[in-house]
Formats: sequence, structure tokens, C-alpha cells
Amino acid sequence: MVRFTLCVLTLIGTLGLSAPAAKGADSTEIVLLGTLHDGHQKNARYSVAVLRDLIVKLKPTAILVELPPAIGGLPSLEKERIASRLAGNENDSANAAADALRIPVVAYDREGRNEFYRDTKYFERQEQLSRRVNSWLAAEENAKLAPAETALLGPLLGNAARSRDYFYSSSGPETINSEGLDRIIRLKHYIWEELMPRLSARVPSLSDLAGEFAFFRDEWHERNQIMADNIASQARKRPGQRIVVLCGCEHRYILRDLLAERSGVLLKEFYEAAPSTR
Repeated sequence: MVRFTLCVLTLIGTLGLSAPAAKGADSTEIVLLGTLHDGHQKNARYSVAVLRDLIVKLKPTAILVELPPAIGGLPSLEKERIASRLAGNENDSANAAADALRIPVVAYDREGRNEFYRDTKYFERQEQLSRRVNSWLAAEENAKLAPAETALLGPLLGNAARSRDYFYSSSGPETINSEGLDRIIRLKHYIWEELMPRLSARVPSLSDLAGEFAFFRDEWHERNQIMADNIASQARKRPGQRIVVLCGCEHRYILRDLLAERSGVLLKEFYEAAPSTR
């Protein structure tokens, strides 16, 4: 109980953002725009049109999108635009903005992403793990055997999820791209990737889930590292320019952490970036 409580207390120290490294005059300005994936169709304050217009106002020299280079053996991009079979949501925003600005769209997600999800049954396993944790939290016997864990974990998970869903459904780009929402998402991932593996290692009724928690933790960090590497590679090709990177807002906090460590990269929020004179 004491060890778990100490883990929770360390949460406070994990919620800060990394300090940016010193940047030179030739740094590439990167604006990370958190997106809602299919949620843009349901949120009038952050619609496909709002996202498109926001990108156009920033006047980047390239738009990076959260797609792998190919899906199902077919290229994700055709003539520097997202393929028509992948149309919808932020993909439409990216293509429309790129047309208006006459700039390229670039895919930056990990190669083989969708095939990896299919081969590992990623989303089915994710759903099963979530159901198992919810069932564990609801069991009266676990509340007696692990009172601190169940008392803390349930509210933490529930409040993080409800807060995230509320903002996704009703907030504009300023809130979606804010440190406040980043902290909520950071909390959610800290619970799943740090607290839950430790808890499953010491609570017998969860011990068989330790491998699953480790799988999702490792995949999350590996994928985001690859994405950050690919973004940084594109940035090196455009010194002194601005690029807009569209990412699901779950990725914002960790991509900001990873990119803040890179030389030649200057992170800016869209509301901090002065209109480009390009």
C-alpha cells in the first residue's frame, strides 16, 4: 500500500514539460496541432474547416500527418496529398490547406503501423485489458484486499477519461492544444504505463496482466519515438522554415517532450506563432 501511494505521489513530478534546449537562428519552427481524428465531425468549435483555416493562417512550408507511408500495401500519399481512400476528418483539412498554400503533405507515422495493429490484435487486446481492469476495480473482494489501490485508481482513471472526453467533444483548438489538456492525457498514460505495471506485479489477482501492460507501454513509447525521429528528420530538411505537424492530441505531450530535446527544432503553439511572411 505504501509503495503504491508513493507511486501516486510521484505523479506530480511527472506532469511538467521538458525545458526546451537552446535554439539557433536556423532552427525549424514546429507547430504541433493536436487533432481529434473522427471527432472533428462532431465538434463544431474544432471542425474540419476550423482546422483547415488554422493551418492556412500559419502558412507552413509543409504539413506532416499521422499516417504511415503505406497502408495495406498501398501508398498513403499520392502526388504529395493524402490518398482519396483515406479521406475524412483531419486528412481533408490537411489536403485542403496544402492545396491553398501549394505545399506538400508528408506522412510521418511508423512504417507498418496498421499491419502491426492487425498482427498483434492490438485493439482487441486493448479493449480486453480495459474491461479486465474495470472488472477488477468493481469487485468487492479487491476493495478489501487492496483498499488503497482501488480507492485511488478508480477515481484517477474515471476522472482522467471523463475530462478528456468532455474537452474532445466541446472545446476549440486553444483548449485542445493547451498544457492543461496535455496534463490530463499525461496523467492517463502515467496510470496505464507506470502505475498499472507496478500494481500488476504486486497484486496476485492482476499478475497475469503484467505482460499486457508491458506490451502497451513499450509500443506507446516506441511508436512515439519513431514519430519524433521522423518529424525531426523532416525538420532538418527545412532549416529556418515552419512546419505544421498534425497529431492526435493523445500524442502531443510526449511528442513535445521528445522534440524539445532535439537541436535545430523550435516548438511553438499555434497561438504563439506569428503569421509567416513566406
